[in-house]
Amino acid sequence: MYVSARERQILQLLLNQEEEMTVKEIAAEVQVSERTVHRDLKNVEDILATFGLSLNKRTGIGIKINGPTEKKKELKLSLYNESHPEFTPEERQKIILCSLLASEEPVKLVALANELNVTVATVSHDLTKVNDWLASFHLSLIRKRGYGVQVSGSEMDKRRAISSLIMENMTEVDLLAYLRDQIQRKSAQQVKTVSERLLGFVEKENLMIAEKAVEEIRSELPYALSDSAYIGLVVHLALALERLRKNEKIDMDSHSLEALKKTGEYQVASGIIDKLRKALDLEIPEAEIGYIAMHLKGAKLRNVLDLDLEEVNFLHALRARDLIEYVSKRTNVDLQSDPSLFQGLVTHLQPAIYRVKKQLGIYNPLLEKIKQDYGELFAIVSAGVKEIFPALSIPEAEIGYLVLHFAASLERLNELKETHALILCSSGIGSSKMLATRIKKELPEIKRLHYASVFDLTSINLDDYDVIISTIPLEGFAKEYVLVNPILTENDVKNIRAWIENKRTERCKNNTSIHKTSVRAEKASNGGAGEGNRKYHIPFQDIHEYSGTISIVLEGFRLTICENPHNIEEVLRSACCELQQQGIIEHPEAVAEALLERQRMRGLGIPGSSLALFHARSPYVHKPSFTIWGWTTPLAVRAMDDTETWTKNLLLMLAPEKTSKKALEVLSHISALIIESEESIALFESQDQEAIASYLSERFQQFLRDQFEKRGEEG
Repeated sequence: MYVSARERQILQLLLNQEEEMTVKEIAAEVQVSERTVHRDLKNVEDILATFGLSLNKRTGIGIKINGPTEKKKELKLSLYNESHPEFTPEERQKIILCSLLASEEPVKLVALANELNVTVATVSHDLTKVNDWLASFHLSLIRKRGYGVQVSGSEMDKRRAISSLIMENMTEVDLLAYLRDQIQRKSAQQVKTVSERLLGFVEKENLMIAEKAVEEIRSELPYALSDSAYIGLVVHLALALERLRKNEKIDMDSHSLEALKKTGEYQVASGIIDKLRKALDLEIPEAEIGYIAMHLKGAKLRNVLDLDLEEVNFLHALRARDLIEYVSKRTNVDLQSDPSLFQGLVTHLQPAIYRVKKQLGIYNPLLEKIKQDYGELFAIVSAGVKEIFPALSIPEAEIGYLVLHFAASLERLNELKETHALILCSSGIGSSKMLATRIKKELPEIKRLHYASVFDLTSINLDDYDVIISTIPLEGFAKEYVLVNPILTENDVKNIRAWIENKRTERCKNNTSIHKTSVRAEKASNGGAGEGNRKYHIPFQDIHEYSGTISIVLEGFRLTICENPHNIEEVLRSACCELQQQGIIEHPEAVAEALLERQRMRGLGIPGSSLALFHARSPYVHKPSFTIWGWTTPLAVRAMDDTETWTKNLLLMLAPEKTSKKALEVLSHISALIIESEESIALFESQDQEAIASYLSERFQQFLRDQFEKRGEEG
């Protein structure tokens, strides 16, 4: 079976797409005219037929491949396993990249030209594009006459480039298929496809050893990795093994390495490397542990339900709130009351900011689709990111994932709006109720129903209803309505549902100018795990534990005014002595020192406020505690964004070293409440104990109600 390069591109596009694609979209992807695509589709249909598949064409909607999933997989594998002498320019450039990154010596242009069956001039032109791509990884090409061409740069940057090539061009499914022997490796003499070249970077044995090591140790991570992060880590490890065997080692400065050694990720990375050392009898330097720890810290998480007092950088939570506020203002939709959005953004920002700072990069296979479906939202979020993170250059791939969180929030907001229907019948209430029974059964999305006769219309505010359903024509009626049969036919159900969907779309467009939102987006953003909307069972003993912790915190809450302190250290030591007298802690000097050490490691002043949040877990703390210590004359303190700020209020949050997850959730909830809005920050700055205590009590009651609701949804 001969498949041209362009036909292969079209087939791969359609195979990787669940929804229809228009000819215009295909032409844009393949970079040819629509007329050319129409001509190629004839051959594409013939190829599909040999696999028992067909092309479904829908006028005005697009085309997609029809047929059994197994047949589609068979075709996909066949495309991978076929050798093709003809390559597209993009494929040529990727193969050139593979050759150059894999070679320790300069590569002659004539050798590349012969391998690709093109002229040296064509290869020379391709190298310009290749050099542009390498530049994003701080790599460059050395090109000299008679010398050939070679990649120049650090080993870490070369590995980043290779990993990116693999992850951008091979899905998790492709890599797993390779591990399971479904994709064949060909001999070196055969012309290889891009995927085969990429697989050549890592031996299958190394991939399998790396996967086994990761699988054995992944349970030690405090969070679950997304599927893409899991596969990415396996690829990074396997690639490291290949490069180490070629004596290509990572260099890492001692300061960065020492900082990583203090993290939980370093301990997990160390465990992985120990397993690899034993399995391969290979000397692996300490810098490699740091390299893997970096990737764990930058890994995309599957899902995190609550802010963790110790693990989450409070500044990221603050910036998440700022971004939500920015997008809310630009879309005219209040998204600040969506806890799932806030938690999702904080979860994403923590590793994302680390990736950006360490230039680790991330591949977003949904980016073009996101920009197409959520164009205006993408522009809004992009502008917000530039304003809120002015010192960082955040790539579009990262912004795309942030957009998905907002898109899912908008969809949730749309779904939460209850549909209120008015049912009108000429015979009055009796027949209306009969019709209502059918509507409740067939249209569960209608949450509230009101029954009336046409004679009641003058006394009804019609603006209170989302849809008006009538069994009789309403002459001269000012509002639009849906006319249905009293027995509600299947066609009536379709008409009502279409009406509701149209109204929802109009409302979404009017309020946000954004449409095509989908819960599917949030799942993609969370690594395809589908855990973002899971309802969690909350046993009664957990409710009891929540309540107990809340009672302890509220009973111990105090706002103390300090008399003219000279510095933060003085406030902390005074606070710890006071807490010792209250029986909350012992060894106040040790607790104060732990808090000061945390301040030395990172700033604790909340930017844009007069608040500083100090928190710690210690064996010398007997029970959870939240207190505030205020004064009049501002004191200088290092802020969370590493600037200097002035503070008049020290928020002190303490927990025993061995504290249950439920108790930590309660304390983390306080952290979220502090930065929830400008109003909440102002309240905690007010030095008004009664007002703050009342606010905490009210919000804790809501917190408990939320836990009961979670239990009710599950049970």
